[in-house]
Amino acid sequence: MRWSVIQVPTLSFYEYCELTQVDERPKLDLSIKPTALVDLKQHELNDIMNRLSPLQKHFHRYLTVGGFPELALSKDDYYAQRMLREDVVDKVLKRDIPSLFSIRNAAVLEKVFLYLCFNSSNIINIAAMSKELDNTSAATVLNYIHFLERANLIYVSYPVSLDGKKILKGKPKIYIADAAIRNAVLMLDNVLANPEEMGIMVETSVYKHLAAFYYRLNTKVGYYRFL
Repeated sequence: MRWSVIQVPTLSFYEYCELTQVDERPKLDLSIKPTALVDLKQHELNDIMNRLSPLQKHFHRYLTVGGFPELALSKDDYYAQRMLREDVVDKVLKRDIPSLFSIRNAAVLEKVFLYLCFNSSNIINIAAMSKELDNTSAATVLNYIHFLERANLIYVSYPVSLDGKKILKGKPKIYIADAAIRNAVLMLDNVLANPEEMGIMVETSVYKHLAAFYYRLNTKVGYYRFL
């Protein structure tokens, strides 16, 4: 018997709007690709933004409840966040991943994930992370990051050069697989009114969309850093 592993990311914002039957879905020119936006004139960009502006409130909710179909359809956002927190922490971190990868100390795995939640979209220094996690060995931290990535809880993005090639020994950026997971686990309040938190959520969501879109091409989405 053969098995094929298919990664199923959480709903994209488009899929979220389709599932929840958002009425304000605009009709856009489908020939315009995201990579072509930089070449559009200002009035063309303004027109697109005006057409998309009614979706802003729906995008805010998408960031807070996430792209999980059952929770997206829920009428209770507090319930949705509680279910996210219980499913991720109590089931995935404490039961599923330890069982799958034979992890003896689930408490350390939970600390690693919480650290990554606090630092989602940031460049991760493994040595500094190991020290902050009660001097947990770097090898253990790297293993747990790998397990979390395989469990589809995080994305790992490596730096690339201008030609798109991966930079050897570069520090990775870590993104939580869905911005709402981070909010739920950290139990953050009023995130939509916090510019810094909004920046983290939006960057995390954008990366999730890119990684999910290119997954079928077996492509890794890296980041470029200006020095």
